[in-house]
Amino acid sequence: MSCEIYNLLDNTNRDTFAIVYNGKRYSYNDFCEQTVRLESNIISLCQSWRDKRVYLDIEDRFLFFVTFFTLMKLDARCVLIPVEIKPADYVNEHDFFISDNKLIDNGAKLNADLTLTVGAQFNAAKIAAIPGQPAVYLYTSGSTGKSKLIPKSSSNLLTEVKALAPMMGVQPSYKFYFTPPIYHIYGLLFDLLLPIYCGCTVHLDAMFSPQSVADYVCDNHIDFFVSTPTYYRMFTDLGLVSSFSECTKLTSSSAPLDADVSKAFLDGGLSIIEIYGSTETGGIAHRVGAKCTDWTLFPYVSVCNKAKADEITEFLIDSATISVEYGTEGYNTNDLVKFTDNDNKSFQLVGRNTRFVKIAGKRLDLSFVFSKLTEYLGTFGLKANTDNMFVGMTNDEKIYILYNGDYPRSNQEMKEDLKKILPGYGVPRYYIKSIVPRNSMSKIDKVKIDEIVKTYISTL
Repeated sequence: MSCEIYNLLDNTNRDTFAIVYNGKRYSYNDFCEQTVRLESNIISLCQSWRDKRVYLDIEDRFLFFVTFFTLMKLDARCVLIPVEIKPADYVNEHDFFISDNKLIDNGAKLNADLTLTVGAQFNAAKIAAIPGQPAVYLYTSGSTGKSKLIPKSSSNLLTEVKALAPMMGVQPSYKFYFTPPIYHIYGLLFDLLLPIYCGCTVHLDAMFSPQSVADYVCDNHIDFFVSTPTYYRMFTDLGLVSSFSECTKLTSSSAPLDADVSKAFLDGGLSIIEIYGSTETGGIAHRVGAKCTDWTLFPYVSVCNKAKADEITEFLIDSATISVEYGTEGYNTNDLVKFTDNDNKSFQLVGRNTRFVKIAGKRLDLSFVFSKLTEYLGTFGLKANTDNMFVGMTNDEKIYILYNGDYPRSNQEMKEDLKKILPGYGVPRYYIKSIVPRNSMSKIDKVKIDEIVKTYISTL
């Protein structure tokens, strides 16, 4: 329930928690007074907000903090809206929309004094309660396609926050400052929930240029700095690393951090902790890339498909922070990994799984099959790569392999061998000796491959 997230604020260290914004310091009592004022104004629009979905499009960081915790206290369900998502894409008459920068007909505009101006067609009676909803919804970044709306329960979020606090060694005396938007999972956890859980001081002034951010961190003696690879790259290129010399913790997420950037900070005595994960999964693992290329799993994450050290495999996990449905085989992160210990607690990212098919309702990554076939042929001294091998699936869900080389054993013998390293439904049914056809752009010609496979099957 959303009120469990509000309990982070209710139970924080009231002596140390504070917010610094626009030159003013808000103590715990000051901040709570703001939430009480907004609560009164929201209740005046509708008495009960429990299980009602509220879309938040709030750019001002302080107003975001106040509104988010007020709605959590009221047990509402918050949908956090990135700037690239437009109201027309999601708002309907059964949900409520609050913004500090626009007013739509069936929503409300939040003013700086915490009053609300409602739209011309606002009707509280139309705001529907939907029991059983998760506490928060977040949009994915859309880096692999269109943005998706992902539910996050209180348990998903609190599990991670409570694990991060001891792992990061956060002290109540720490001062936090951040650059990522709060409406993404990384920002929500590190910008808002973690410092409040730990009773820290959060600085909310928004700086945008790398120089102004670096100056702010230095001038305000920030202890815990939260940012992204893009900013860290600019700090390095502009010679601003020394501005962070008083920071105790620096974190990075949302994209890979370049090794030379991590090293530049480490040479300055600063370790950037990289976080690997997604909106759907929350945090999965962490590392300091300049010290070790291996990732270490968070304590609440376990590996479902156990593998030997140095074995490349698809990454299937189980975690209390995963907020979407997945099967008993585990959540597939779409990554290929190589474990670096036999306990499967540390690993290296090898690449992305990008070719998924379904066989009798079971999800199979053809890139994974390809990697296993490459390993298998290699045990016979045979080389296989994208130039001379292709793995695909027929319309009747049979896996096939095209290989421009000699197969080491009979088809039946290979099937028996491959059952030991692949799920049964992933073992190739057809073994076709053929070149991998390519078109005039040197890309794999799938039309010609289909013709080759059909011709082969017709001869059986």
